[in-house]
Amino acid sequence: MPEHIEKVARTVEDIYGLALVEMAQKAGTLDDVAEEVQDLSKLLASAPQLMNLLSSQVLGTDKKTGSIERLFKSQLSELVYDFIQTVNRKDRLDKLPGIFKSALRIIDQRNGIVEVDAYVATELTPDALDSLAQKIGGAISRNVILNQKVDANLIGGLKLRVGDKLIDGSIVTQLKLLERKIIAEGREKAKNELTQLITE
Repeated sequence: MPEHIEKVARTVEDIYGLALVEMAQKAGTLDDVAEEVQDLSKLLASAPQLMNLLSSQVLGTDKKTGSIERLFKSQLSELVYDFIQTVNRKDRLDKLPGIFKSALRIIDQRNGIVEVDAYVATELTPDALDSLAQKIGGAISRNVILNQKVDANLIGGLKLRVGDKLIDGSIVTQLKLLERKIIAEGREKAKNELTQLITE
């Protein structure tokens, strides 16, 4: 793995995800690897028994090595197959879904694509979603893939999650911020009046 990974990444998933991306980029197979990883992510999500086998603490890494070979060797590129075996030797197979998710996110970032979750009070029309994606993309200079999530608890406005950052523009949040501001200003005013009385 590249020496600078730990400086860039924060989690085990990020470290391994970045390692996979950099190996694929070096081999000139980034697009193919992205497609394989996407397919594998769907497979692991739809086959919990497979994930249970891979993450089992009962089976040792040697037994898992044989299972991985039978399951994947003829189905995957050499790079991805070797990577999964490396993850197994490091006893990190339970992290595989998160590793693949991190790798795909890094690939998107390098391609200027960012995934954004939009929490809205009521479902938006396709046109409104497209318009919102374009506005967000323009604001952050990225191509945006927008995931709509309806949250009936929102009074109005919307909340956006871009990576780890939550941008909250809902009316509820604005009201709470306004309330805090009024309380803070009230305290400051009372403090000033008290100071004035003491100094007079």
